[in-house]
Amino acid sequence: MRAALSVLSLALLANAGVTIYTQVTFGTGAATATGSAFPSVTNAAAFDPTMLIPPPPPNPAVGGANVVQLLTGAMANMSAPVQSGFLGFSIELSVADQVLGKNGSFINPQLLNLLETISQRAGRCVVRIGGNTQENAVFFPQGLPNQETINKDKSNLTGPTNTPTLQVGIDLIYAMANISSLTNTHWFIGAPFDTPATPRLGIAEASERILGDRLLGLQVGNEPDLFESHQARPAPYNVPQYVAEFQEFVNFFKTDSNIQTQKSLIVPNTCCIWGVSELNEIGFFDTFNDIIKMIAIEQYPSDYCINAETGQRNHDPQTEFATFMTHTNAVTFVSYYLPVSALAAQHGKPLMMMETNTASCGGLPGLSDSFGAALYLIDVAMQMAWVNFTGALLHVGGQSTYYNPFTPPPGSVLKRGGQWTIGGPYYAALIVAELIGSSGNAQVVDINPNYGNEYTPGYAVYENGRPVRAVLINFITDPSGANDYTAQIAIDGSGVGRPNQSPAQIYVRYFLTPQNSTAAKLPFYYGNQTFGNVLESNGIFQGSLDTKAIPCDQSLNLCSVKIPAPGAAIVFFTKEAADKSLSNGDPTTIFQTTVSSVDLHNTATIDPKILATSNGYGGRHQELGSTSSGSSNAANRLTQALPGFMVLVTIMAGGFVVGRSLPR
Repeated sequence: MRAALSVLSLALLANAGVTIYTQVTFGTGAATATGSAFPSVTNAAAFDPTMLIPPPPPNPAVGGANVVQLLTGAMANMSAPVQSGFLGFSIELSVADQVLGKNGSFINPQLLNLLETISQRAGRCVVRIGGNTQENAVFFPQGLPNQETINKDKSNLTGPTNTPTLQVGIDLIYAMANISSLTNTHWFIGAPFDTPATPRLGIAEASERILGDRLLGLQVGNEPDLFESHQARPAPYNVPQYVAEFQEFVNFFKTDSNIQTQKSLIVPNTCCIWGVSELNEIGFFDTFNDIIKMIAIEQYPSDYCINAETGQRNHDPQTEFATFMTHTNAVTFVSYYLPVSALAAQHGKPLMMMETNTASCGGLPGLSDSFGAALYLIDVAMQMAWVNFTGALLHVGGQSTYYNPFTPPPGSVLKRGGQWTIGGPYYAALIVAELIGSSGNAQVVDINPNYGNEYTPGYAVYENGRPVRAVLINFITDPSGANDYTAQIAIDGSGVGRPNQSPAQIYVRYFLTPQNSTAAKLPFYYGNQTFGNVLESNGIFQGSLDTKAIPCDQSLNLCSVKIPAPGAAIVFFTKEAADKSLSNGDPTTIFQTTVSSVDLHNTATIDPKILATSNGYGGRHQELGSTSSGSSNAANRLTQALPGFMVLVTIMAGGFVVGRSLPR
C-alpha cells in the first residue's frame, strides 16, 4: 500500500510542476559567488567593504589563566527561566517581500534554511514583521495583483520624505504561515496606528485567522514617542495624546468580531523620548491590563543619523568602535532598562526588545557588519536575558543598511548567480540559540570571568540547577597571542567547601575569523562552519562541524578553555548538551537551491524520499505558479517571482502540500 501511495503522490507532485532534485551537499550543487565577482554591489550599504582599524590591545595584556567558579544548585542573581527563541529577527515591512518571498507560493529557500537552523537549536524562531513602514500600510484582504505580498503605491506619498504608501496583500500572511509550517517560526505583526479612532484592522484579522497560535501578538504603534519629530502627528504629541489615541484604538479593537483574542496587543514600542516609566506613572498598564499581552521597547546603543542642525552624522564609526569592544557597552545599554524590567514583572507582562541592532539609521559602516559587532551582539543578548527580557529581535532593513543578519542579493546580481549574504548578527543569533536552547528552563548569569575584565565577558547557562553551557568572549584584537587568556572553570570544589563536580571533559566550539581582528569582514566561522563570503550563501552551513573535546583535570577540579584574541568559546559541560544544542529532536529539513542557467529556472531541492511519501494534496487545483519551464503558467509567474524562490511545499497531514495557503 505504501509503495502504491508513493507512486501516486510522486505523480501528483510532478504534475503540479515541482521539480525533484537529488539532495546534494553545499558546494557541489549550490550556486556560489564571491564579493569580488560583483564589484558594482559595493555601492549598497549591505555589501560595503569598508574596514575600520581595530582598537589597540590593552597594556598590560589580559592574558594568562584564572579560575571561573560555578556552583551546582544555583548562582547568585540568576535570571528567571528564559524562553526559547530568545534572539530573533525584526524585518522591516517594506522589505518583507524581498526577504520572505514575492508572494505566498514563492518563498526564499535561503530564508527557510536560516530560520530552520535557528529553530533546530532554539526550538523555534521568532520574527517580527513591522517597523516605521507599518504605520501607513494599507492591507488588501482579497490580495494584490499576481498574489504579491507587498506593493509600493507611488501615487500616494506620505511624510517629509515622500515615502510611498505600502500596499500589503494577504499573501504576506500566507507566506508567513507557510514558513511556519516548515520551520516552526512564530511571528509578531505590526498594525497601522495612523488613524487610531478608526484603525485598519484587516492585517490583524487575517494574521489571527491564518497564523493561529504562531501569532505571538499585534504590535500597535511603532516608536510613538517619535511621531511628532517624524511629522506623523501635530505638536504637541506626548504621553496624554498617545494614551487618548490608544484608548480610541482599543475601543474600536474590542468591537471587531473578526478578532477572537483580545489580549494580544504589544505596547508601547517606544524608544527615545518618553516610554514605559512615564506611562506607568499614570496607570496606563493597569487601565489596559486586559488588552496588553506584552510590554515592548525599541532601542539601539548608537546611531548613524544625520544631525538636523549640523548636517553631519551623529557618530563616527571609527570612534564608536572602541566603545563597542567592551563589556561595559552591553552592561550600560541594558542597565538603563532595569527599571522597565522590574515594572514589566510587577504587572506580570513579558518584556520584549522589539527592535535593536548595533546602531539606528542603518548601522555604522565598517562596524555593524564586523566580527566585533557579532561578538557585541552575543554579549548584549545574553545581558538582556540575564536581566529578564523575554526576547530581543535584530532588525533587518534591506540593502541600504549595514547591520543585516541576512541580505538577499540585488536582482541584477541574482541573475549572475549571486546568493545571499549572511552577516555577523546572524551568527550571533545562532550562537545565542545554542546557548539558551529549547527547554524553556535555561537561566542565565553574568559570571564576570578573568577577574571581571571589561574586554573578556562571559555567561553561564543553567538548567535544573546545573551549569550546562557557557560563553566566554574576547573583544581584543591581538594576533601575537599575548591577550589570549585561559578560563579555568571549576564546578563546586574545595574552594567553596563542596565536593568536586567538574566533568571528565567538556566540549567547545569556537567563533573565529581568519583575519584575527574584530574589524574583520566575512567570512566568519563557528565550529569550523561558515555561511561564506558576501553573496555566496544558500543559507546552509559549509564545512565540517568541529566540536573540540577538552579533558578536565578532575583532581584539581578544573576545565581549562583558551579564548583567543579575538573570538568566543561556547562551552558545553556534557556530551548531551553539545548534541542537543544542534537539534531539538525534530527532523532537520534542508531547502537546497540550484542555479541551472543565466535565466535562473530555480527550484528548491527536495529530498525525493520525502516527496515519495507525501499525499499529493493540492496539485493544480491550488492555482499555483510552477517552476517548471514546460508548465503553461511558468513564464508569467516567474516574471512575478524573483529567481531563486521556491514553489512552497508545506507539511500537511504527514506529507507535503503545494499550496498558496494552509487549508483551514
